[in-house]
Amino acid sequence: MTTEQPQKIGARPPSPPYPLPLFIRAAVHRPYPRPLPRPVAPLAFTYDYFSERATPDCPLDWVAYRAAEHSPFALMCADVTAALAAEPLDLVAVAHTDPDCAPDISIAGFLAARRGDTPVVVAFSDQGRLAPFSALQVALAYRQHQARFQAVLVALRQAAAPYAAPGREAGGMDEAVGVLLGDTGDIELAGLHQFVDVEPESMLGLLATRLPADLVEPVRVLWTGLPGITGLLASRSATARTVPVECRPGHLWRHLASELASRPGRAGSVLTVDYDETTTGGAAALFVHRSR
Repeated sequence: MTTEQPQKIGARPPSPPYPLPLFIRAAVHRPYPRPLPRPVAPLAFTYDYFSERATPDCPLDWVAYRAAEHSPFALMCADVTAALAAEPLDLVAVAHTDPDCAPDISIAGFLAARRGDTPVVVAFSDQGRLAPFSALQVALAYRQHQARFQAVLVALRQAAAPYAAPGREAGGMDEAVGVLLGDTGDIELAGLHQFVDVEPESMLGLLATRLPADLVEPVRVLWTGLPGITGLLASRSATARTVPVECRPGHLWRHLASELASRPGRAGSVLTVDYDETTTGGAAALFVHRSR
C-alpha cells in the first residue's frame, strides 16, 4: 500500500498547496576538510553513549572512529546559520543521517549562546537521505502559523561514523548545506510530497500526478535512485535536463545549493527527487521549487 504522510504541528494545515507561501532566499554548501575546533569531550561519556546504541548488526568501531577527525553538528549549524542569516530566525530545522560526534553539545543551547535570537530548533534523523525533506515539511507547516517567517534548514553529513554499518559509504569530508527560508523571495516552493511503501515503478506514476502544471522553463531535475524520472519529464518539458546524483547522504542537497547559487534571478523550475530504497518500507520524496 502506498501512503502519503504530511507532517503535523499543532493544527494540521490544509493539503498542498498551502495558503501561505514559502520561499527559498539563499543556499550555501560548507565543506569542512579540517574539523572545527570544539571543547574537549569526555571520552568515557562519548564511548558509553555510542556503545549503548550499538547492535550486533551495527557494532561500535571505536578505535577507527576515535582516530578520525570530526566537526560537531552544533558548530556546523552555527557556521551555516551565521553565513545565511544575520536577521532573527524563527526556526532552525536540522537533518542528519549520521550520529553526532559530540552528543554532549546541545545544538539549541549552542546557537542560543551565540545568536541574539532564540529560534525553535528541531532535528530529524533515522530517516536515511529523506530526513531533510521531513525537516522542510515541518518548516512549511510552521510557516502557516507565522505572518512573518524566517528559518534555516540545515542538512548535515559527517564522513566518519561510530558504527560499522553494512552498506554505509564512508570517506570524503564533513559537510553542511544550509537553505534560508522566508515569507518573501524570488524562488517559491511550488510542491513538496513524501511517500512510504512505494516501489520505483509506482513512484513514477505518483510523481506524474503531482508535478505542477505550470512548470517554468527551463527545467532542471536533480535525482537520486530513480532513473525513470528522465523519461517522465521528457513528455512535460522540452528543455528538461536531468542530473543524476550519487546515492550518498547530503549529496543531493549539496547539488541543490550549487544549483540555486548558480541561477540568481533566472527563471526556471528545479525538481529535486530522492528515492531511498534503504529506508524501512521503501520511501521517496519530491521537492519542487521554481524561480521567477
